[in-house]
Amino acid sequence: LNDKISDSPQLENDLALMEQELLMIPVEEKGAYLQALIRCPELVATESDKHLFLMFDNFDTHVAAKRLVKYWETRKTIFGDDAFLPLRLEDGALTPEDVEHIETGAFCLLPGDEHGRCIIYHDRSRFDRLNHLSHMSILRATWYILHVALEKDNSRENGVVILMTSNCGISMFSRKHMRLSWDSLMNAIPTRMKAFHVCHLSAHVDSHVLPIWKKVVSKNIRMRVIIHRNKNWDLLLDLLGYGFRKEHLPPEFGGNFNIDFESFLEERRRREDYQRRLGDLQLRIGFHEDEWEARIDELYIALIYMRQSSVSDGREIDGPLEEVDAWVEERLDEYEAELDDWEGILMADMEAEVEELRETIEQEQLRLDGPLR
Repeated sequence: LNDKISDSPQLENDLALMEQELLMIPVEEKGAYLQALIRCPELVATESDKHLFLMFDNFDTHVAAKRLVKYWETRKTIFGDDAFLPLRLEDGALTPEDVEHIETGAFCLLPGDEHGRCIIYHDRSRFDRLNHLSHMSILRATWYILHVALEKDNSRENGVVILMTSNCGISMFSRKHMRLSWDSLMNAIPTRMKAFHVCHLSAHVDSHVLPIWKKVVSKNIRMRVIIHRNKNWDLLLDLLGYGFRKEHLPPEFGGNFNIDFESFLEERRRREDYQRRLGDLQLRIGFHEDEWEARIDELYIALIYMRQSSVSDGREIDGPLEEVDAWVEERLDEYEAELDDWEGILMADMEAEVEELRETIEQEQLRLDGPLR
Protein backbone atom coordinates (compact mmCIF):
# COMPACT_ATOMS: atom_id res chain seq x y z
CA LEU A 1 0.00 0.00 0.00
CA ASN A 2 0.93 3.66 -0.14
CA ASP A 3 3.86 4.39 2.20
CA LYS A 4 1.76 6.94 4.03
CA ILE A 5 -0.77 4.28 4.98
CA SER A 6 1.87 2.43 6.97
CA ASP A 7 2.87 5.66 8.76
CA SER A 8 0.32 5.32 11.55
CA PRO A 9 0.85 8.69 13.36
CA GLN A 10 0.65 10.60 10.06
CA LEU A 11 -2.43 8.65 9.00
CA GLU A 12 -4.14 9.34 12.33
CA ASN A 13 -3.38 13.04 11.88
CA ASP A 14 -4.81 13.00 8.32
CA LEU A 15 -7.95 11.24 9.53
CA ALA A 16 -8.39 13.82 12.28
CA LEU A 17 -7.99 16.65 9.74
CA MET A 18 -10.50 14.95 7.45
CA GLU A 19 -12.99 14.76 10.34
CA GLN A 20 -12.57 18.53 10.83
CA GLU A 21 -13.20 19.09 7.13
CA LEU A 22 -16.35 16.97 7.33
CA LEU A 23 -17.59 19.06 10.27
CA MET A 24 -17.09 22.26 8.26
CA ILE A 25 -19.26 21.09 5.35
CA PRO A 26 -22.74 22.70 5.69
CA VAL A 27 -25.40 20.35 7.07
CA GLU A 28 -27.65 20.83 4.03
CA GLU A 29 -24.87 19.48 1.79
CA LYS A 30 -24.20 16.31 3.79
CA GLY A 31 -27.67 15.04 4.68
CA ALA A 32 -27.15 11.52 3.31
CA TYR A 33 -23.77 11.21 5.04
CA LEU A 34 -25.26 12.24 8.40
CA GLN A 35 -28.10 9.77 7.91
CA ALA A 36 -25.56 7.04 7.21
CA LEU A 37 -23.62 7.87 10.39
CA ILE A 38 -26.82 7.42 12.40
CA ARG A 39 -28.40 4.48 10.58
CA CYS A 40 -25.42 2.39 9.46
CA PRO A 41 -22.14 3.55 11.03
CA GLU A 42 -20.61 0.13 10.30
CA LEU A 43 -21.18 0.67 6.55
CA VAL A 44 -19.63 4.13 6.73
CA ALA A 45 -16.55 2.43 8.19
CA THR A 46 -16.42 -0.54 5.80
CA GLU A 47 -18.00 0.48 2.47
CA SER A 48 -16.80 4.11 2.53
CA ASP A 49 -13.54 3.67 4.42
CA LYS A 50 -11.95 7.11 4.90
CA HIS A 51 -8.49 5.62 4.22
CA LEU A 52 -9.55 4.86 0.62
CA PHE A 53 -10.76 8.41 0.06
CA LEU A 54 -7.55 9.85 1.47
CA MET A 55 -5.45 7.58 -0.75
CA PHE A 56 -7.54 8.41 -3.80
CA ASP A 57 -7.16 12.15 -3.28
CA ASN A 58 -3.44 11.99 -2.40
CA PHE A 59 -4.15 12.80 1.24
CA ASP A 60 -5.82 16.12 0.45
CA THR A 61 -8.17 16.03 3.45
CA HIS A 62 -10.46 18.79 2.10
CA VAL A 63 -11.05 17.08 -1.25
CA ALA A 64 -11.35 13.62 0.38
CA ALA A 65 -14.04 14.90 2.77
CA LYS A 66 -15.98 16.45 -0.13
CA ARG A 67 -15.76 13.18 -2.07
CA LEU A 68 -16.99 11.12 0.91
CA VAL A 69 -20.05 13.37 1.26
CA LYS A 70 -20.61 13.16 -2.50
CA TYR A 71 -20.37 9.36 -2.27
CA TRP A 72 -23.28 9.12 0.18
CA GLU A 73 -25.38 11.73 -1.64
CA THR A 74 -24.94 9.80 -4.91
CA ARG A 75 -25.51 6.46 -3.21
CA LYS A 76 -28.83 7.69 -1.81
CA THR A 77 -29.85 9.09 -5.20
CA ILE A 78 -29.25 5.70 -6.82
CA PHE A 79 -30.44 3.31 -4.08
CA GLY A 80 -33.02 5.44 -2.27
CA ASP A 81 -33.62 4.40 1.33
CA ASP A 82 -31.83 1.09 0.63
CA ALA A 83 -28.59 3.06 0.39
CA PHE A 84 -28.13 2.39 4.11
CA LEU A 85 -28.09 -1.39 3.61
CA PRO A 86 -24.95 -3.38 2.70
CA LEU A 87 -23.98 -3.74 -0.96
CA ARG A 88 -24.35 -7.50 -1.33
CA LEU A 89 -26.29 -10.00 -3.41
CA GLU A 90 -28.61 -11.18 -0.62
CA ASP A 91 -30.49 -9.18 2.04
CA GLY A 92 -28.92 -5.85 1.18
CA ALA A 93 -29.26 -2.74 -0.95
CA LEU A 94 -29.67 -4.65 -4.23
CA THR A 95 -33.20 -5.53 -5.34
CA PRO A 96 -34.04 -8.94 -6.86
CA GLU A 97 -34.15 -7.17 -10.24
CA ASP A 98 -30.66 -5.77 -9.66
CA VAL A 99 -29.36 -9.25 -8.83
CA GLU A 100 -31.05 -10.60 -11.95
CA HIS A 101 -29.08 -8.08 -14.03
CA ILE A 102 -25.85 -9.17 -12.33
CA GLU A 103 -26.64 -12.85 -12.85
CA THR A 104 -26.69 -12.35 -16.63
CA GLY A 105 -22.88 -12.35 -16.43
CA ALA A 106 -22.66 -8.78 -17.71
CA PHE A 107 -20.10 -7.89 -15.02
CA CYS A 108 -17.05 -9.83 -13.94
CA LEU A 109 -13.47 -9.32 -12.77
CA LEU A 110 -10.62 -10.55 -14.94
CA PRO A 111 -7.04 -11.22 -13.82
CA GLY A 112 -4.91 -8.07 -13.72
CA ASP A 113 -2.98 -6.64 -16.67
CA GLU A 114 0.82 -6.40 -16.93
CA HIS A 115 0.72 -3.07 -15.07
CA GLY A 116 -0.95 -4.75 -12.09
CA ARG A 117 -4.29 -3.02 -12.61
CA CYS A 118 -7.64 -4.59 -11.78
CA ILE A 119 -9.78 -5.31 -14.87
CA ILE A 120 -13.57 -5.09 -14.84
CA TYR A 121 -15.18 -6.85 -17.80
CA HIS A 122 -18.59 -5.55 -18.87
CA ASP A 123 -20.53 -7.27 -21.64
CA ARG A 124 -23.59 -5.08 -22.17
CA SER A 125 -25.08 -7.41 -24.78
CA ARG A 126 -25.84 -9.96 -22.03
CA PHE A 127 -28.74 -7.79 -20.88
CA ASP A 128 -30.53 -8.88 -24.09
CA ARG A 129 -31.59 -12.07 -22.34
CA LEU A 130 -33.67 -10.16 -19.77
CA ASN A 131 -37.43 -9.83 -20.19
CA HIS A 132 -37.30 -6.33 -18.73
CA LEU A 133 -34.31 -3.97 -18.87
CA SER A 134 -33.87 -1.49 -16.02
CA HIS A 135 -31.32 1.29 -16.40
CA MET A 136 -31.38 1.90 -12.64
CA SER A 137 -30.66 -1.79 -12.01
CA ILE A 138 -27.69 -1.57 -14.40
CA LEU A 139 -26.46 1.46 -12.46
CA ARG A 140 -26.85 -0.28 -9.09
CA ALA A 141 -25.12 -3.38 -10.48
CA THR A 142 -22.27 -1.13 -11.61
CA TRP A 143 -21.92 0.23 -8.07
CA TYR A 144 -21.81 -3.34 -6.77
CA ILE A 145 -19.04 -4.52 -9.11
CA LEU A 146 -16.98 -1.37 -8.42
CA HIS A 147 -17.14 -2.12 -4.69
CA VAL A 148 -16.12 -5.73 -5.37
CA ALA A 149 -13.12 -4.36 -7.28
CA LEU A 150 -12.25 -2.02 -4.39
CA GLU A 151 -11.72 -5.06 -2.17
CA LYS A 152 -8.70 -5.96 -4.32
CA ASP A 153 -5.29 -4.59 -3.41
CA ASN A 154 -4.37 -4.11 -7.07
CA SER A 155 -7.36 -1.80 -7.67
CA ARG A 156 -6.49 0.41 -4.70
CA GLU A 157 -2.78 0.54 -5.54
CA ASN A 158 -2.75 0.55 -9.35
CA GLY A 159 -6.26 1.50 -10.41
CA VAL A 160 -9.00 -0.05 -12.52
CA VAL A 161 -9.31 -0.67 -16.24
CA ILE A 162 -12.77 -1.32 -17.71
CA LEU A 163 -13.06 -3.55 -20.76
CA MET A 164 -16.49 -3.22 -22.34
CA THR A 165 -18.19 -4.77 -25.33
CA SER A 166 -21.06 -2.74 -26.79
CA ASN A 167 -22.49 -5.04 -29.42
CA CYS A 168 -26.04 -4.10 -28.44
CA GLY A 169 -28.90 -1.79 -29.31
CA ILE A 170 -29.32 1.81 -28.25
CA SER A 171 -32.09 0.81 -25.78
CA MET A 172 -29.25 -0.32 -23.51
CA PHE A 173 -28.25 3.32 -22.98
CA SER A 174 -29.91 6.31 -21.33
CA ARG A 175 -28.49 9.83 -21.22
CA LYS A 176 -29.61 10.40 -17.61
CA HIS A 177 -28.20 7.12 -16.33
CA MET A 178 -25.05 7.51 -18.42
CA ARG A 179 -24.37 10.82 -16.66
CA LEU A 180 -25.08 9.29 -13.22
CA SER A 181 -22.81 6.36 -13.98
CA TRP A 182 -19.86 8.52 -14.96
CA ASP A 183 -20.48 10.88 -12.05
CA SER A 184 -20.34 7.90 -9.69
CA LEU A 185 -17.16 6.59 -11.24
CA MET A 186 -15.23 9.85 -11.39
CA ASN A 187 -16.59 11.93 -8.50
CA ALA A 188 -18.05 9.62 -5.84
CA ILE A 189 -16.58 6.11 -5.61
CA PRO A 190 -12.83 6.22 -4.84
CA THR A 191 -11.93 4.10 -7.87
CA ARG A 192 -8.84 5.07 -9.86
CA MET A 193 -10.26 4.65 -13.35
CA LYS A 194 -7.15 4.43 -15.53
CA ALA A 195 -8.75 3.55 -18.86
CA PHE A 196 -12.04 2.53 -20.43
CA HIS A 197 -11.73 0.30 -23.50
CA VAL A 198 -14.84 -0.03 -25.68
CA CYS A 199 -14.87 -2.87 -28.24
CA HIS A 200 -17.31 -4.52 -30.67
CA LEU A 201 -19.46 -1.44 -31.15
CA SER A 202 -22.72 -2.01 -32.93
CA ALA A 203 -23.54 0.41 -35.75
CA HIS A 204 -26.37 1.92 -33.66
CA VAL A 205 -24.12 2.58 -30.67
CA ASP A 206 -21.39 4.03 -32.88
CA SER A 207 -23.72 6.41 -34.73
CA HIS A 208 -26.25 7.32 -32.01
CA VAL A 209 -24.85 6.70 -28.52
CA LEU A 210 -21.27 7.92 -28.90
CA PRO A 211 -22.22 11.43 -30.07
CA ILE A 212 -24.54 11.81 -27.06
CA TRP A 213 -21.94 10.36 -24.73
CA LYS A 214 -19.35 12.93 -25.85
CA LYS A 215 -21.75 15.71 -24.85
CA VAL A 216 -22.54 14.16 -21.47
CA VAL A 217 -19.05 13.45 -20.11
CA SER A 218 -16.15 15.77 -19.32
CA LYS A 219 -12.93 16.14 -21.29
CA ASN A 220 -11.07 14.37 -18.47
CA ILE A 221 -13.25 11.29 -18.99
CA ARG A 222 -13.05 11.40 -22.79
CA MET A 223 -9.26 11.31 -22.58
CA ARG A 224 -9.43 7.98 -20.71
CA VAL A 225 -11.78 6.24 -23.16
CA ILE A 226 -10.29 4.23 -26.03
CA ILE A 227 -12.62 3.15 -28.83
CA HIS A 228 -11.46 -0.01 -30.63
CA ARG A 229 -12.99 -0.50 -34.06
CA ASN A 230 -10.64 -3.33 -35.09
CA LYS A 231 -11.73 -6.96 -34.79
CA ASN A 232 -10.21 -10.41 -34.39
CA TRP A 233 -6.40 -10.49 -34.51
CA ASP A 234 -6.07 -6.70 -34.97
CA LEU A 235 -8.21 -6.10 -31.87
CA LEU A 236 -6.03 -8.45 -29.83
CA LEU A 237 -2.89 -6.60 -30.98
CA ASP A 238 -4.51 -3.29 -30.00
CA LEU A 239 -5.32 -4.56 -26.50
CA LEU A 240 -1.89 -6.14 -26.01
CA GLY A 241 -0.42 -2.71 -26.73
CA TYR A 242 -2.31 -1.31 -23.72
CA GLY A 243 -0.99 -3.93 -21.29
CA PHE A 244 -3.64 -6.64 -21.57
CA ARG A 245 -2.45 -10.25 -21.60
CA LYS A 246 -3.72 -12.81 -24.09
CA GLU A 247 -3.99 -15.47 -21.39
CA HIS A 248 -6.26 -13.14 -19.36
CA LEU A 249 -8.60 -12.05 -22.19
CA PRO A 250 -11.86 -13.84 -23.08
CA PRO A 251 -12.06 -15.54 -26.52
CA GLU A 252 -14.16 -12.71 -28.02
CA PHE A 253 -11.07 -10.51 -27.73
CA GLY A 254 -8.71 -13.12 -29.15
CA GLY A 255 -7.60 -14.42 -25.75
CA ASN A 256 -7.87 -17.86 -24.17
CA PHE A 257 -9.24 -17.04 -20.71
CA ASN A 258 -12.57 -18.73 -20.03
CA ILE A 259 -14.70 -16.84 -17.51
CA ASP A 260 -16.24 -19.10 -14.88
CA PHE A 261 -19.01 -16.71 -13.92
CA GLU A 262 -20.91 -19.28 -11.83
CA SER A 263 -17.84 -19.75 -9.63
CA PHE A 264 -17.46 -15.98 -9.38
CA LEU A 265 -21.04 -15.60 -8.09
CA GLU A 266 -20.73 -18.59 -5.77
CA GLU A 267 -17.55 -17.18 -4.27
CA ARG A 268 -19.15 -13.74 -3.81
CA ARG A 269 -22.20 -15.19 -2.03
CA ARG A 270 -20.02 -17.27 0.27
CA ARG A 271 -17.80 -14.32 1.22
CA GLU A 272 -20.80 -12.02 1.73
CA ASP A 273 -22.45 -14.62 3.95
CA TYR A 274 -19.30 -14.77 6.08
CA GLN A 275 -19.29 -10.97 6.22
CA ARG A 276 -22.94 -10.89 7.30
CA ARG A 277 -22.33 -13.47 10.02
CA LEU A 278 -19.30 -11.53 11.23
CA GLY A 279 -21.42 -8.39 11.39
CA ASP A 280 -24.05 -10.24 13.42
CA LEU A 281 -21.35 -11.47 15.81
CA GLN A 282 -20.07 -7.93 16.27
CA LEU A 283 -23.54 -6.63 17.05
CA ARG A 284 -24.07 -9.40 19.59
CA ILE A 285 -20.80 -8.99 21.48
CA GLY A 286 -20.28 -5.25 21.17
CA PHE A 287 -16.93 -3.67 20.36
CA HIS A 288 -15.71 -3.38 23.97
CA GLU A 289 -14.93 -7.06 24.49
CA ASP A 290 -11.17 -7.26 23.87
CA GLU A 291 -11.05 -11.06 23.67
CA TRP A 292 -13.88 -11.24 21.16
CA GLU A 293 -12.56 -8.32 19.16
CA ALA A 294 -9.28 -10.23 18.69
CA ARG A 295 -11.21 -13.28 17.50
CA ILE A 296 -13.17 -11.19 14.99
CA ASP A 297 -9.98 -9.54 13.72
CA GLU A 298 -8.49 -12.97 13.12
CA LEU A 299 -11.47 -13.94 10.99
CA TYR A 300 -11.27 -10.70 9.01
CA ILE A 301 -7.62 -11.37 8.24
CA ALA A 302 -8.56 -14.81 6.94
CA LEU A 303 -11.31 -13.29 4.79
CA ILE A 304 -8.88 -10.78 3.30
CA TYR A 305 -6.53 -13.61 2.39
CA MET A 306 -9.39 -15.52 0.76
CA ARG A 307 -10.46 -12.47 -1.26
CA GLN A 308 -6.96 -11.90 -2.56
CA SER A 309 -6.74 -15.54 -3.63
CA SER A 310 -10.26 -15.93 -4.96
CA VAL A 311 -11.52 -17.27 -8.27
CA SER A 312 -12.46 -13.73 -9.25
CA ASP A 313 -8.72 -13.10 -9.53
CA GLY A 314 -8.59 -15.86 -12.15
CA ARG A 315 -6.64 -18.25 -9.95
CA GLU A 316 -7.46 -21.81 -9.04
CA ILE A 317 -8.57 -22.51 -5.47
CA ASP A 318 -5.88 -24.74 -4.07
CA GLY A 319 -5.65 -26.88 -0.95
CA PRO A 320 -4.42 -24.21 1.50
CA LEU A 321 -7.18 -21.79 0.52
CA GLU A 322 -9.82 -24.49 0.95
CA GLU A 323 -8.39 -25.12 4.41
CA VAL A 324 -8.74 -21.41 5.26
CA ASP A 325 -12.31 -21.49 3.94
CA ALA A 326 -13.16 -24.49 6.12
CA TRP A 327 -11.41 -22.90 9.11
CA VAL A 328 -13.48 -19.68 8.80
CA GLU A 329 -16.70 -21.70 8.54
CA GLU A 330 -15.76 -23.78 11.58
CA ARG A 331 -14.83 -20.73 13.67
CA LEU A 332 -18.07 -18.93 12.78
CA ASP A 333 -20.14 -21.97 13.82
CA GLU A 334 -18.10 -22.31 17.02
CA TYR A 335 -18.38 -18.63 17.98
CA GLU A 336 -22.10 -18.48 17.21
CA ALA A 337 -22.72 -21.56 19.38
CA GLU A 338 -20.58 -20.10 22.18
CA LEU A 339 -22.51 -16.83 22.02
CA ASP A 340 -25.81 -18.74 22.16
CA ASP A 341 -24.65 -20.42 25.38
CA TRP A 342 -23.29 -17.14 26.73
CA GLU A 343 -26.51 -15.24 25.99
CA GLY A 344 -28.54 -18.08 27.52
CA ILE A 345 -26.58 -17.78 30.77
CA LEU A 346 -26.88 -13.99 30.74
CA MET A 347 -30.63 -14.21 30.14
CA ALA A 348 -31.06 -16.65 33.04
CA ASP A 349 -29.02 -14.36 35.30
CA MET A 350 -31.09 -11.35 34.21
CA GLU A 351 -34.36 -13.19 34.86
CA ALA A 352 -33.11 -14.20 38.31
CA GLU A 353 -32.12 -10.60 39.07
CA VAL A 354 -35.50 -9.29 37.87
CA GLU A 355 -37.35 -11.82 40.03
CA GLU A 356 -35.21 -10.98 43.06
CA LEU A 357 -35.84 -7.26 42.48
CA ARG A 358 -39.58 -7.82 42.22
CA GLU A 359 -39.63 -9.77 45.47
CA THR A 360 -37.72 -6.97 47.17
CA ILE A 361 -40.19 -4.39 45.84
CA GLU A 362 -43.17 -6.47 46.95
CA GLN A 363 -41.75 -6.84 50.45
CA GLU A 364 -41.07 -3.12 50.67
CA GLN A 365 -44.56 -2.36 49.34
CA LEU A 366 -46.15 -4.67 51.91
CA ARG A 367 -44.17 -3.01 54.66
CA LEU A 368 -45.23 0.49 53.62
CA ASP A 369 -48.71 0.25 52.11
CA GLY A 370 -50.02 -3.24 52.48
CA PRO A 371 -50.50 -5.89 49.70
CA LEU A 372 -49.28 -5.04 46.18
CA ARG A 373 -52.14 -4.80 43.67
